Amino acid sequence: MKRTNSGEPVMHSGPQTPLRPSSSEFELEEASSTSLALRGIQRSTQRKAVLRPIADADAPGTDALRRELELLVQVRDRHVVEILGTHVQNGKLWCATEAIAGEDLSTQLRKGHRFTTEEIIHIGECITRALAAVSYHGFVHRDLRPGHVFVLDDGEVKVADFGPLATRRPLEGGTTPLPFVVTYLSPEEGAGQAIDVRSNIYSIGAILYELATQRPPFEGYDSSTSLLYQLLHVDPVGPRALGSSIPKELERTILRCLSKSPVDRYPQPSELLEALRQSRESISSGKIAKIHSEEDDTGP
Repeated sequence: MKRTNSGEPVMHSGPQTPLRPSSSEFELEEASSTSLALRGIQRSTQRKAVLRPIADADAPGTDALRRELELLVQVRDRHVVEILGTHVQNGKLWCATEAIAGEDLSTQLRKGHRFTTEEIIHIGECITRALAAVSYHGFVHRDLRPGHVFVLDDGEVKVADFGPLATRRPLEGGTTPLPFVVTYLSPEEGAGQAIDVRSNIYSIGAILYELATQRPPFEGYDSSTSLLYQLLHVDPVGPRALGSSIPKELERTILRCLSKSPVDRYPQPSELLEALRQSRESISSGKIAKIHSEEDDTGP
C-alpha cells in the first residue's frame, strides 16, 4: 500500500476505489476494488478485523447508530462476532468487526450437510449463549437467520450482525418481503409488532428446525404472501414427522420456540439453554442404556 510521508495510506480517487477509514486504529490491507469491505489489524489488540461503511456520516440517525454500535463494543462473548469500533471518515460511518474464518449455516445447508443431533444441540446452545450475552446489554438480533450464524474452522459457532448491523422490515413501505426474509420472522414480526428476546428465540427454533429437517418450518413456493399466512395461522409439522431422527425432547424444545404467541415460548435464553441441556443429557442417557442392553444381550 502506498503511504504519505506521515505514514497514512494514500486515498485514491475514482468510483471503483473503496473509501478508506483512518488508519490511526487499524493497519489496513489492500482490498479489491469491487468490495467495500476492508481487512486489517486493530493496532491496540493485534486482532484481525473487517471494516465496512454502514451509513453516510451526515444522514439522519447516524449519531444514534454510532452510539448504539459503541454500546455493542462492550459485548464480549466467544459466540458473538465482536464489534471492535467505529470511525467516521470521508463522509462515511465505518464499523470494524473481528475477522473470522468459517462458513455460515446457510452455505452448509445449501451444500446438503446433514446435521447430527449433537451438532444441532451444540449450534442451538451457541446461538442462545450469544443471544444471552447481547440481550444482557439490551440488544436483540434484527435479522437472525442461518446466513448470520457461522461455524468456524475450529468448530466454534459465532453469530454476526447483532443490533443495527442487520435490519429486516418486511412490511414497511408497501413492498413485498423476500421469502428468505419471512422464513425466520417471528409471528409478531410478521404482523408488524414490536419484538423482544422471545422473537429471537422463535428465530432460533426456525434455524434448528431447518438443521433437523433440511427445510424451514414453512415453505411458500417463493410466495411471501403464503409464507406470511402460514407464519401467522398454521402450526409447523413436527420434525420427526418429516423423517428427522432427533429425539422427542429436542423436538418439543424446537416446537416450543416456534409457538405463535411469545408467552408460550421460553421467556429467556437461560431457559432455552436448560431445555437444550436436558436434550443433550437424554441423548447421553439413551446411549448408556443402549450399551447396557447390548451387554445384557451378549451375556457371559
